[in-house]
Amino acid sequence: MADIKNSKRSDKRSVLVIAKRNEKTKKLAHLLVDFFNEIRFISVLEEIDMVISSKSFTAIVVTDSLGVELNKDILLNLKKRFPGTKILCLADKISQKKEAAVRSAGPVFLGSHDHFFEFSEDILSAAVASKKRTRS
Repeated sequence: MADIKNSKRSDKRSVLVIAKRNEKTKKLAHLLVDFFNEIRFISVLEEIDMVISSKSFTAIVVTDSLGVELNKDILLNLKKRFPGTKILCLADKISQKKEAAVRSAGPVFLGSHDHFFEFSEDILSAAVASKKRTRS
């Protein structure tokens, strides 16, 4: 999926989406375009090295479509690389033990794709709120 730029937005909100290309990712992109003026996609975690660390993202959305289980270390690495960026995790299947570990890394959202799609407006409104309220 190609990166998306929304020239109708005057703000500088950008989001990094870390997900494989599939129907859920297409639906996610459709929702994100209303909240961000730039959407950058990568489909494997190793591509994160190609993203310039100095690039500022308002949010990062990481999904369970990567072929690796979401875990605390992935989120902590993202938080270290992109300080102050809000992280949202979409995972349809996650054990209670893994969920507790991932939540301890501090994502602003951890839930299923369906739950995210149902409440995306509220979730994204909170995620794009002022970075000044973000705790590191």
